[in-house]
Amino acid sequence: MGGLWGSVRVGATLAVASVMIAALPAVAQACPQPWTSQPVSDTIKNVNGIDALSPDDAWAVGILRGVPQQVATLHWDGTAWTTIPGANPNAGDDNVLSAVAAVAADNVWAVGYTSHTVRAQAVQRDVHRTLIEHWDGTSWTAVPSPNVGKGSNVLVSIAAAGPDDVWAVGYTAKTKKRTTLVIHWNGASWSVVPSPSPGSKSNGLLGVAAAAGGEVWAVGYRSSGRGYHPLRLHRLAGTWTVVGASGDARGERVLTSVSLDASGAWAAGYATVGAEYRSLVQRWDGSRWSQTPTPSTGDGYTMLRAVSGGASAAWAAGTAWDEAEEAYMPVILEWDGTAWSTSEPAPVQFKGELLAAAIDDGISWVGGRPGIIQSTACGVAAAEPGPRSAGSQPARAAAASSGVEDLAVQAGIAETTLTWGVLTADLTGDGLDDIFLGRHQQTARLYRNNGDGTFTEIHAGEFPRHDRHRCVAAQFDGGGGLDLFCAVGSSAGTQTRIHELWLQQPDGSFANRTAAAGLADPYGRGRSAVAFDADGDGATDLYVVSEGDRPDGMPSPNRLFLNTGGGQFVSDPGAGADLETRGRCAAAGDVDADGDQDLVLCDAPGLRLLRNDGGVFHDATSSMPVGGTTMALTIADVTGDGHADLVRATPDSLQICPGPLAATSTCLVDAVPGVVAVAVGDANGDGLTDLYGVVGAAGSAANGDDILELGSPTGAFSRVTLDTTNDGAADAAAPVDIDGDGRDEFVVTNGFDVVPGPVSLIRLLGDGTG
Repeated sequence: MGGLWGSVRVGATLAVASVMIAALPAVAQACPQPWTSQPVSDTIKNVNGIDALSPDDAWAVGILRGVPQQVATLHWDGTAWTTIPGANPNAGDDNVLSAVAAVAADNVWAVGYTSHTVRAQAVQRDVHRTLIEHWDGTSWTAVPSPNVGKGSNVLVSIAAAGPDDVWAVGYTAKTKKRTTLVIHWNGASWSVVPSPSPGSKSNGLLGVAAAAGGEVWAVGYRSSGRGYHPLRLHRLAGTWTVVGASGDARGERVLTSVSLDASGAWAAGYATVGAEYRSLVQRWDGSRWSQTPTPSTGDGYTMLRAVSGGASAAWAAGTAWDEAEEAYMPVILEWDGTAWSTSEPAPVQFKGELLAAAIDDGISWVGGRPGIIQSTACGVAAAEPGPRSAGSQPARAAAASSGVEDLAVQAGIAETTLTWGVLTADLTGDGLDDIFLGRHQQTARLYRNNGDGTFTEIHAGEFPRHDRHRCVAAQFDGGGGLDLFCAVGSSAGTQTRIHELWLQQPDGSFANRTAAAGLADPYGRGRSAVAFDADGDGATDLYVVSEGDRPDGMPSPNRLFLNTGGGQFVSDPGAGADLETRGRCAAAGDVDADGDQDLVLCDAPGLRLLRNDGGVFHDATSSMPVGGTTMALTIADVTGDGHADLVRATPDSLQICPGPLAATSTCLVDAVPGVVAVAVGDANGDGLTDLYGVVGAAGSAANGDDILELGSPTGAFSRVTLDTTNDGAADAAAPVDIDGDGRDEFVVTNGFDVVPGPVSLIRLLGDGTG
């Protein structure tokens, strides 16, 4: 909701919402007053939206701290912000408010989403549904809100042109396409209003502005699979029009907010130039959109989430990366009628980002994460407000259960912890595989392999607490030692964040160079990564896999980053691999034996093959011999014939599809349910490839016993059921030879996501034959 800076009384929730007026201040001047922080309860995690009716009547909405997430609503009475209880209709799961529009003291609307956990074919995922709440002057109440289809529906922004003319926008996610969502309040009920979705793959609306008389602007993004471009929808006389602008096709450009005024409109967001993210502000003069220059801020990454004002004066707010602080910091820009300049926000204790902005009779507000509200006293005397605006072989008989040893205690790696994957690789350069334990939401641990069955933690504390997910190791900068890349989440899609690229230094230490390398990916909900040579130039590239359903509406696709040398990367959306998926898993390998490394994705609802043709990827899923829900996969030569084979786990089986893959290929199938991760190694020291399967709950309350698929000279496999822990939540496994005897042990983690579990080090007793 964007209002005017200066002489008119109007509130705004921008980037996440926008309310407009139709009059401009008579006098334009730069704001001479500093920004000051306003105390709010330490229970507030995010301030996502703000709107003000007067200097002593304003509202802010967002999220409370804690799990599950619950709505936060705060009221300003002219002296202090007070937390007011909101409605949380989805008990036991997330309830989040993203934007607010105040029509009157007893008529305030807020929109957002609730999260419903659904389970289908052993796959658990969150589906978001619209949330609308109303303040009647006494209490907040959840009111019926429409949804389209059975997939995610999220409301991101709201604008009120009058008590019977309120608009809210966001997106709805179908199986393989995201489309725009627009709903309208007519004074009696909310209903869906059909809206354009010109992108063939993805469309989302992040900001809306409305004025009396029926004019509405909504902005966001569109994609047809090769990058994101601005989406601007204009509604007049009941008809939507898609409005373009010069420069729309250059790089990635996303509009996050819009503000409407008497002479035109503002839109703000970000644009990529090479590896950099830069602030983007555009002006509609009544006939066309044009870009207005903004000052350089941040160290390579600046994104705006809010804009408010008119042709004479305006604010824009967002976040910028500060390399010295190694964090995103709030950023505010001011328009004085001629040019944009930086305006220094008040210092913040915990760093952060700005997500919303508002204006009333001489007070301007910004809000954000974590629990930030700041204000500045600027403006002129109040005026009357303007209008508010597969073929398979038979299942084989399982071998008898086999004994195992858990060596974690004597090896020095035992603990009960949260995890999201585990990595083994020779990170110390001594010829022995070490263990990197990412430890979800905690400091990571690097264990050096001593070669005698024990490990020693090194670089303790060097890898700080993070929403860290799966990691990969490779030489990314061309140096002698292996480097690390870890995909990082974004607090359930509610914040800006940065992945981790740890480059190994000459002394064996690791330095985080993510931002400088061009790998920040600020809005990606990172889940895993694949290190491979995508373009055949000999350098190791990165494919970062993300959860595509980000409930604040920002785009979160898988991204291909090409290594340009020396540890520098550039995003390559034109390669055709930047797709929105469920982020479960991915693997690379030459599955068609043409010399190029292909990608296979655990897409929802099935499996997807992206065939690599000289660095350009094409969907070749129709040539896969199998499909359907996939829990885990790996690509390796497990049959020993020199070709890359596909190994995947479905909810009820483990499958091996020998390469080269073709639609007519025959896959080996073992009917074992509940496998959630697969690792490749030699468990019995016979020189043949074995598969370790980590088995989850599979419909029961506890993990199942893990399995081994033992290889044979004929290429067949026989299953061995292992006596392993049933505690925690099954997560991942990785092979490691702990004593140089030619037999692989397996590091197994059982603390997936939010359920702590034990770290095990599993050794097979005997040869697994009984």
